[in-house]
Amino acid sequence: MKLRTLLLLVTACLVACGGGGGGGGSIPGGGGSVAAPTPTPTPLPATTTATVLLGPPVTGVFAQIASGAAGSMSFPATSAGSANATLTLQSSTPNGVPIPSLVSRHPLNLGAPVTTLAYISVTPVGSVSFNASPGFSLTFPLGTLAGNVYVALYNAANAAAGWNVVLGPISSGGTLAAFGSSALPQTLTLSAGQTVVFAIVETGTPLPTPTPLPTPTPSATPTRTPSPSPSVTASPTPTPQPGTGTPLTGPSYSPSSAGSAWGPTTLANALHFPVQSGFDGTGWTVAIVIDSTVSASDISAYTSYFQTPGASRQIGYQLIDGASSTPTGGQSEATLDTEAVAGLAPGANVTAYVVPDLSDIHVIDAYNQIITDGRARIVSSSFGGCEPPASGQSTVFQNGISHGVTFVASSGDQGNECGTSPYQPGVSYPASDPSVVGVGGTETLRPAFALTSTTAWNDSSCGSGVQCATGGGVSAYFGLPTYQAGLAGTASTAHRNVPDVAMPGEYAAIYLNGQWGILNGTSWSAPTFAAMLSEVYEYCNASFTNPLAVPYYVFGADRAAFIDVTGGNNQFNGTSPFYSAHAGYDNVSGLGVPLGMPFAQTVCPNRVPVGRVRAPALSAATQHRSAQATEIDVEPRLRGLADLGQRNTDVQTPIQLVLLPSDTLAGDEQAVVGVLRAAGFAITRTFSNHLVVDASGSTADVERLFSTRMHDVSQRGYGVRYAPVSRAIIPSSLAPYVAGLTLDDVVKMVRFSGA
Repeated sequence: MKLRTLLLLVTACLVACGGGGGGGGSIPGGGGSVAAPTPTPTPLPATTTATVLLGPPVTGVFAQIASGAAGSMSFPATSAGSANATLTLQSSTPNGVPIPSLVSRHPLNLGAPVTTLAYISVTPVGSVSFNASPGFSLTFPLGTLAGNVYVALYNAANAAAGWNVVLGPISSGGTLAAFGSSALPQTLTLSAGQTVVFAIVETGTPLPTPTPLPTPTPSATPTRTPSPSPSVTASPTPTPQPGTGTPLTGPSYSPSSAGSAWGPTTLANALHFPVQSGFDGTGWTVAIVIDSTVSASDISAYTSYFQTPGASRQIGYQLIDGASSTPTGGQSEATLDTEAVAGLAPGANVTAYVVPDLSDIHVIDAYNQIITDGRARIVSSSFGGCEPPASGQSTVFQNGISHGVTFVASSGDQGNECGTSPYQPGVSYPASDPSVVGVGGTETLRPAFALTSTTAWNDSSCGSGVQCATGGGVSAYFGLPTYQAGLAGTASTAHRNVPDVAMPGEYAAIYLNGQWGILNGTSWSAPTFAAMLSEVYEYCNASFTNPLAVPYYVFGADRAAFIDVTGGNNQFNGTSPFYSAHAGYDNVSGLGVPLGMPFAQTVCPNRVPVGRVRAPALSAATQHRSAQATEIDVEPRLRGLADLGQRNTDVQTPIQLVLLPSDTLAGDEQAVVGVLRAAGFAITRTFSNHLVVDASGSTADVERLFSTRMHDVSQRGYGVRYAPVSRAIIPSSLAPYVAGLTLDDVVKMVRFSGA
């Protein structure tokens, strides 16, 4: 989970040093006919130090050292404590610190030997804590920089974690290497006298120019004729047939330089994916909702290395709400999700629905676009935030299920906590939605654990001493769903328990920006389960309109179709309540890790779905509400927002309404559009299913129609945003039709891009 924080980097102050040191300066004197003593050159120091007061944001400036390096190091505000600290810039490796050779796992394993350009040590005189890494602006002699440059961190207090990348990569071929700060997955606390070391390293291989995938052309939903039954989207001939796909037989792991991370062949073999029996997801489409496109060359290199069988499937993206086609900060997550599905289900189409950011309006638009497009029957999301959910989002999920769409989401990487740093106890949404399959993670770090591990993921693999753990717990918002009623082992008999299932969560191979790397987290678990589902659906000749009941039916019918996760817990950062794994269902691993073919054969004996999972579809007919003004809580529940005061009343402010499903939805949409236009709003987007209406009006229009107050707010990493600072009222003219209302653009969801 990462949030970007922009820090002002002070331009490096370079000290002009005469004399012959390693900086390349000329020796003064030496010309003319008048004899004069030659000045003794002043050597440049091997190290240089700066003293700063940690607490408020501060920048320390380094003079030039013998290697020619100089520059600055900018600290964010510390979350606790205030103390002087000594910063040391040097070219030689600090005493007792190992040389970075193949920098480790956060967020990438650098798949090639690295060259260390400089070290910067930080030693405080008192205890301090950081929520974000420092920023760096360093100059080097011409010709030093020639490729990918990173900042890595080594913490002697957790020496076993080794060196871990915290910033980068940047492509640099000049003399300046500048890095903005980045939020750390977990707070880094330094006690008095404790030293951490940052290394500026490069791989020597320039970054490739990203090539966007082609926008997928609309194509028909899997070549299947809908069944008369409302419960499934079925094949016209459900007669059992052997699978025709090619099993995965390529390399088991990524190249050794990346630590031999898990590849799709090993995973498919270990968990009995249907692809190994010829069911590779052909005819089905998996959608991924994320905030970045990916590089076509990266995906091609990944599938080529692992010898993914060739198939006439499409891999592409669709831009939502004006998203950029150029890969952005979410590229690692988007790449992990795409490669996981593409590698494990070589027959399935993969379409990324790319949003500008993970704010509610864009995310809901993406989900609803998937439903209206009608191509994807499985949707994977590797992000989340604390409850409560966006107003109306559950309605969109329920509508999708009624159209045969299964939603899958990561349960989170902060164990029993959720949100953004500093985290808080709670489950992650959308995994906690009763209409979404929540997927947790198991401990599969090589070589200590296998892909059939029975231990929950909870370790410090997210960086130097940075903890990660599989998400899970009890919803504070949703009641107990029917599919969990009477289930033994749940932590609650009154509220939704999370997750539903688990999948491997550690040591996934990824090919990103031309390099092999490793990512960890439930952000790998979710698309892995989505890939398995595409193959199960091919085997079953159907997708299900009661998808959440399916794993629970399989669990009840044949527990051998799951690996029971019985070890570990998901306590994060020492907080409570947390949950422990045990036999049967638990709030750490759900029902356990499903085994693909046993799962498919249990739910679809002879490739025909059992009657129990043919539950009636959710009714599209919902009664209108009374025409009475309704108060609604629309203030974003997110810590760390800074109120900047009243929003300019003339500024255009986008809003979103989710409508109640009904038999008269098209007419309801027109009624809503009419009210909005009469109130001064412009309609910016509607959908063919008439479920969601996006509009934009002046701040004054928003405040007047919904009886609320709108302010600008500052959100760390996302700049100036807007949000209501009081409850809103849905007027009587809209109340009969509206299920949910969004009046802000605050980013409440964060990517679980593994460490």
